[in-house]
Amino acid sequence: MDNFGKANHIFKIMGVILILLALTVFARAETYTFDCDSTFNCSIKSYCQGISGAVPGLLVGGGGAYSYTNGEEPVNYSFHADSVGEQTCEATVTVTAMFDQGQTDEKTQIFLNGVDMGTTTDNYCNAANGGGCLFCGSDKQRLGTRTVTLRETNTLRVNGFESHSLVGVIIDCTGGNDCSTNLDPVIDALPDKTIPYNTGNFRIDLWDKITDHTDSFSDLMIGVTIDGNTINCTLDNNRYLECQAGMILGNTTVTVDVNDDCTGHDSESFIVSVVNQPPHVTVPDYEKSCNSDMNQFIDLRYFGWDEQINDVNLE
Repeated sequence: MDNFGKANHIFKIMGVILILLALTVFARAETYTFDCDSTFNCSIKSYCQGISGAVPGLLVGGGGAYSYTNGEEPVNYSFHADSVGEQTCEATVTVTAMFDQGQTDEKTQIFLNGVDMGTTTDNYCNAANGGGCLFCGSDKQRLGTRTVTLRETNTLRVNGFESHSLVGVIIDCTGGNDCSTNLDPVIDALPDKTIPYNTGNFRIDLWDKITDHTDSFSDLMIGVTIDGNTINCTLDNNRYLECQAGMILGNTTVTVDVNDDCTGHDSESFIVSVVNQPPHVTVPDYEKSCNSDMNQFIDLRYFGWDEQINDVNLE
């Protein structure tokens, strides 16, 4: 390899490195915080009241939540995400109010859009009753990363086992698509079709008909509805529209719609006309010998066409 070739090879390697660095540095990151200041109605649990440095929290246990001032509280919390799609997320959870009362399951479990993000560990006051342990400070625990699909509207659910307090939940996510700069998908005009009954069919690659400058095809949700009874249609692999005519003549409207991970949407409709086409027959000229071929027959159905060729009367 000459010096020019070596230099070109080095520049290619540097280009790959820069691309990888760009993907690492500029990967979209979002943080969602749920705490006593923004989300939870917090209070100090009874046995922590009057304790110096006691930390308030959302009282959780037995699958429910409550506060001393407001009573029963929700366990599901809705939030908006600007970055949507499949992402890598981690929950950091802060708990408090542990008491030595024979409980060893003072834990909080976190769910994000139904995905189990993990469960805190009970690090305090697990001795037998009467041990005198009381923890009213805060214990912050990272639960590890999970793969989660975020939408514009999402749900965080908290699940407490034995009674304690939840101080806060921080969700850190990377990846996804930025809905603040999202462009809607667009479906090209779909021309009407005319097909014969019984045998007529067609197949459309919908990816060839859809344009989306901010989403990959794997992030799009394609749907098909039909209004009529002259054809049957299926959508294969979120991509291929396949339709088959039946035995009924008439028109059916086919509507294709597409949604992206944000609120981007488009739809297009076209009409499929199922018709009875006239039969036709084309027989080529023949030369036959008078001595040997006079008794040979010509099968006219072999040279004819119709949707139901066996039911055609030939004369």
